Amino acid sequence: MPWPIRILDEKPAWDDVKVGDAWWLSPHDDNWPTPVGTKHRHLTRVLWVALPYRDGHYPFCVHSPSTRDGPEGAGWDVTGEAPKITVSPSINIIGSYHGWIKDGVITDDCEGRKF
Repeated sequence: MPWPIRILDEKPAWDDVKVGDAWWLSPHDDNWPTPVGTKHRHLTRVLWVALPYRDGHYPFCVHSPSTRDGPEGAGWDVTGEAPKITVSPSINIIGSYHGWIKDGVITDDCEGRKF
């Protein structure tokens, strides 16, 4: 089941988040500091997207460095205007979700997990 991305006006309360919810935050937010990939360090706000996860949802910053690149990595390629963004390569939350964000839609899990 694919999930369309929906931009919210502000970060939602944790219990209110649904897969596909997205919100902008400052990378320097005191309550939600965000490591930002080197190619995105010029941004004054970064986009968080709630991805499917084995127990509900997983908050993912599309402008963060990928774990394979380490904390100083360049980060994902993000194209398009929110909410119709495409993020590449695929997003792999090991053991929980592995999929894509393409044209504003979060895809089903590549490994067949159901949510």
